[in-house]
Amino acid sequence: MSSPLVYLDQNIVSLHAGRKIDLSRLGGVHWVYSKEHFAEIRRSKNPRVFLDTLDDIGAKRLEIDLTNWRFSGTATLTEGVSAKAAYEQYLAAVDEVPISTEALQILMAWLNGGASEDAVLRLPYAFDEQIKQLVSRLPPELVPNNPREVFEELALTISKMTVQGNSIEKTREALGVEKGAAGSVTGDDPIRQIWKIVAPNVAGLTCDQFFGFEPLEALDQSPWTAYEGIIRCCAVLDIVGYQAEKKSRDLEKIDNVMSDAAHIAAAAYCSAVISADRRFSRRAKAIYEFKKLSTASLILSDIS
Repeated sequence: MSSPLVYLDQNIVSLHAGRKIDLSRLGGVHWVYSKEHFAEIRRSKNPRVFLDTLDDIGAKRLEIDLTNWRFSGTATLTEGVSAKAAYEQYLAAVDEVPISTEALQILMAWLNGGASEDAVLRLPYAFDEQIKQLVSRLPPELVPNNPREVFEELALTISKMTVQGNSIEKTREALGVEKGAAGSVTGDDPIRQIWKIVAPNVAGLTCDQFFGFEPLEALDQSPWTAYEGIIRCCAVLDIVGYQAEKKSRDLEKIDNVMSDAAHIAAAAYCSAVISADRRFSRRAKAIYEFKKLSTASLILSDIS
């Protein structure tokens, strides 16, 4: 397609739905959304108004491609299916294989200084129950033969985490980014600037490993895709305090934090992403700049 693909943050969809802005007056672009919009729409009180908006502006759905249940590093633009129809398919798939993100939410909140110790200690049991539900649908030859060993290792890791505590202030101090050091970074390539501060305190890690773009050598995993890396990078930026918000430690709002990361990652396949949230826009810009991606990060005022 010759016209640029512009990915819409959900807040832009909401503004159009509420008639605060009119995307239809902007021609020459293809508006893009992803399944993460469906996740946010599902949490809303009135899903239909957002689905109507996506269909009214002719938005196209971006599908992150999988190969053998792993991210392939590519994405496909899906056409010919309305947002309403695609949303119904999404709900059917979610209902067929219900996966709870509660355990991940608790872990993320804990790492950012939130959640309770009791909630964290329950994590191994929550993960164990989730794994049992998932493997129950797999053929016998694909079922892991050591689920108990995985549970015990996770329980031990979680126990050590709770002993260490989760003071975000102490974590940032240990990394050298206490008192807003990361948040006050300005200028070009802020992630690289933050790395220069952090590097002396994380010996043995490369910049890409620290920010989640490459696995640790000890894990001996296949390379991660940019999509996965961007989501991990967003989590690290919350911890170091770059364009971070207190909602990253609030269990009631962790879903929104996860959605922001997924939107930034999906938008990397497009020409640009537009948001009404300046923190979101600055974080996206920093990530794209660090990975030398051509995606532009725009704030609403850029097109107003």
